Amino acid sequence: MEESVISELKSLNNLIKRLIMANCSNHETLASLSAQQMHIIIFIKHAQKHNLDVYQRDIENSFNIRPSTATGIIQLLEKNGYIIKQSVPNDARLKKLVLTDKADSIFHNFEPFIKDIEKVVLEDITEEELDQFANVIHKMKDNLLKDNLLKDK
Repeated sequence: MEESVISELKSLNNLIKRLIMANCSNHETLASLSAQQMHIIIFIKHAQKHNLDVYQRDIENSFNIRPSTATGIIQLLEKNGYIIKQSVPNDARLKKLVLTDKADSIFHNFEPFIKDIEKVVLEDITEEELDQFANVIHKMKDNLLKDNLLKDK
């Protein structure tokens, strides 16, 4: 029986999550963060490595989450001392998100582990296959986002 694409994506996601959670449980601080919080810390860190500022709307757009969801996650990360909001000189309403030393430390503990997972996941996969996969994933996301299919749902 042929599996559906959605089932296969969900299964792959579950396997990766289980692997991450199994290894995070050995580290008290990592275990206290949700997967979404950790992804946001990684996202901000990668942007900072490229001297790019990150704002809440960047989180919303990159993770395809609603503003209220992003606000909740950001507030919790701020409350727990992982990020701070800094005012931007040209627009008092805009606050850039900056990682604290606490978040930097977590990232440096977590980064080698993520690289190891990627190495395992991508074993025996050619660059061409990876490029094709990335193209297909982007098309799937575009299909879901076009025509406002997810608007207010």
